[in-house]
Amino acid sequence: MAEGRAGRDTGAMRIGETLALARQNGQPLDELAALAARLLLEPAAPGEEVLDLERAVVAFAAAEAMARDGWRRYPEMRDTGAHGSLPDPRAAQLFATFGYVRQAGFYTPAELTAMLAEGKAPAIWVAREARRLQAFLAVLPALAEGMDDETLSPLAYGDAVEALARRFATMAVA
Repeated sequence: MAEGRAGRDTGAMRIGETLALARQNGQPLDELAALAARLLLEPAAPGEEVLDLERAVVAFAAAEAMARDGWRRYPEMRDTGAHGSLPDPRAAQLFATFGYVRQAGFYTPAELTAMLAEGKAPAIWVAREARRLQAFLAVLPALAEGMDDETLSPLAYGDAVEALARRFATMAVA
């Protein structure tokens, strides 16, 4: 593997997989975003453009499932001890994830596919946006995990998602 390839070897290791592995290994959010920025600067392998859009579709579906799963993942109420309980806002925050992403200006894979099919955007631009979305979606679960381990307040989750999405929206993509 070439030095500086950040875990990719001739396209075999994809951006989403590299970032997901780094996230699972406990990389902090800022380091994940920096790694994503480096990976996005690497040119896609020839012929990967269509695959990038397909990977973004799969990553988006997985992220949507994570957002919907909040209703099973978190209890409706949180026990506060001494016979008390409070509503747990984590499920609602997780469910609203894609509203926050939309506010940051990301396109969905369906929108990218439609733009490509209707000739409203060149294939190379759609591929770049798909790579950007795939990288963002690989890092996004770190924010939900932050709510789990209480390093991120549920009340700050929406702002954190939007800030992360805006950060990714400004990253250069090869």
